[in-house]
Amino acid sequence: PRVEILRYMLTLGSDSPFGTTETLCPAGFPAFHWAAVSLGLEDIKKWLELVPNPEVRASNGDTVLHRLCRMARADVLTALFPLLPEALWYERNDLNETIFDVSKKEIKVILAGLMPYFRTIILHHEDCIRHHNPEGHQEQPGRIAAVLSKIDGLPCTETSMDFTRASLDTLCLAHSKDYVNFVTSLAREVSTGKDVPFTPRVQREVERVEEGKVKKGMSDTGFSKGSFDASLRAAGGVCHAVDNVLEPPPKGRRSAFVAVRPPGHHAGYKGHVETCVSCGFCIFNSVAVAAMHALSKVSKVAILDFDVHHGNGTQEIMTVLNRPESLYFASAHLYDGQFYPGSGDSDDMRRNVVNVGLTPMWKNKAGSACAEDVGRTAWRREVASKIFPSLRAFNPDLILVSLGLDGAKNDIGNKKDGDRNGAVGLDLGREDYMWITTMCREIAEICCDGRIVVVLEGGYGKWKKNAASPGGAALDLEDLSINASYAVRGLTGDLVKSKVPSTLDGSCKKYAGWSIERRRQEKFLEAMGGGPGNPVSDVGGATEETGAGAGGGAPTSTTSQGSQKSQESQGSQGSRGSRKRVRKEKKEEDGVSEAELKRFISNTKMPAKKPRKGSSGGGAGKEAAV
Repeated sequence: PRVEILRYMLTLGSDSPFGTTETLCPAGFPAFHWAAVSLGLEDIKKWLELVPNPEVRASNGDTVLHRLCRMARADVLTALFPLLPEALWYERNDLNETIFDVSKKEIKVILAGLMPYFRTIILHHEDCIRHHNPEGHQEQPGRIAAVLSKIDGLPCTETSMDFTRASLDTLCLAHSKDYVNFVTSLAREVSTGKDVPFTPRVQREVERVEEGKVKKGMSDTGFSKGSFDASLRAAGGVCHAVDNVLEPPPKGRRSAFVAVRPPGHHAGYKGHVETCVSCGFCIFNSVAVAAMHALSKVSKVAILDFDVHHGNGTQEIMTVLNRPESLYFASAHLYDGQFYPGSGDSDDMRRNVVNVGLTPMWKNKAGSACAEDVGRTAWRREVASKIFPSLRAFNPDLILVSLGLDGAKNDIGNKKDGDRNGAVGLDLGREDYMWITTMCREIAEICCDGRIVVVLEGGYGKWKKNAASPGGAALDLEDLSINASYAVRGLTGDLVKSKVPSTLDGSCKKYAGWSIERRRQEKFLEAMGGGPGNPVSDVGGATEETGAGAGGGAPTSTTSQGSQKSQESQGSQGSRGSRKRVRKEKKEEDGVSEAELKRFISNTKMPAKKPRKGSSGGGAGKEAAV
């Protein structure tokens, strides 16, 4: 009987998302969409024989596959994969969402298994562990193994080491030819000899500085026999990731995470940034090289730097190249005038450079500042209010992220004066790293069809006592590996419900109003069948989708006791009747009455939150780098 009813709909012209469809289906879904979500698998196959145009869309731009994914019809999706046109699986609706974007976690896993395009590719290479720094250095080869330990095999990912080294010509897109030739020559020198301090050699042979100004003593950046190959492979990996995400489906990948070393965001146009004390563990700026490589294929590239240290090398390259029409750079980092590299306190609007210099937590003396002015709360607030709007306005074709995990709580990369036992400047956790990649991915979905590449920069672990280690202490890399896994999960669109309180819920009175209004909005959205969908207020960057629930009236504003309480008591019957009417309206139209919406807006000082899409590094002393 269901097939006959749908056959009758078809004869009435209901394969058009408009016209008679609006009479038969107020939601604007054509007959084929209803058939796909309501019939059994065999009936759907029969229905396909009746449909003249299986690519017909609903009034919101959804294809039948969007509808199936929203309704989690895994059996039908798998069966239809060889039957429907390939291009249909990659179509986007009016909100630029793919079927992957509107799916729940279990459906995403199925889609990623069927179509490699919906996977996040993870790139690393054994060459990168052959770069060595001085003994006891925190930028150690074990960092890569720690990062990979918890991301290799995550759902909706694939891992590859199949990429080439960057060519010297490619490196010259972001570095001077003299600097690239110098590093090439230095590689030949150390191939048969011992490791050398890197920064002094760059100062003498590239910058040609006076001997009295050459760095003396310990150099935080070393150059070993394997450093050249590691640096070329790191830059090559990021360029390969760019090529992958720019490749259209079905061959490309939706996003990439590149776990390589040495890091690169302190490497300037000539390697060493003249105003900085050292090269900060970096040799080639892989992200800047990849950005210039990408500009041969697209018009606009955005670079975001979320390392605890300012990306001074990247900013210098932006300054030298001076292409504001094509490049955007933003960095969120600690700044107090002393913390490495001591820059990043101001913007350069002429060159599309946005800097968010955050006050270190050690500056927050008791009784002198609000807790929301430092740490993870300030970090999220400043990134969300300053970087994201300007990024969206730039509207890039590709987003590259220099992600340093050294902003994590107790990571030695953000200790005061490089003291491994000193005070921390930032206290980011796993939820914050998932939030930042989730937000960047969502902006990428709006601007550039989700094309985003995240590259590992800093992140070294926390100091712990260990009697078996030299000096009685060693680095614990467990938090590093966990934070990396959460960053990748944000890229894949994984949904993790966080139990951590909102970053804007604090004891400071200046933000108390924000928290009250935010909780009021959440209650209203839940009552209307939605759920908290603003990652800025949901620590973790994403929450499990909330299905349609029972309707209810909008929460009223807080009232004082007395006459208002008496009025509420007298009007209780009317209120219950109003709530029933709202529930009835929701059941019939899946919407919100105009009166309820006006009352909610009048009681809310902040913009209403939008429901989620779909249905549902420091070395010793002041040289601490990366």
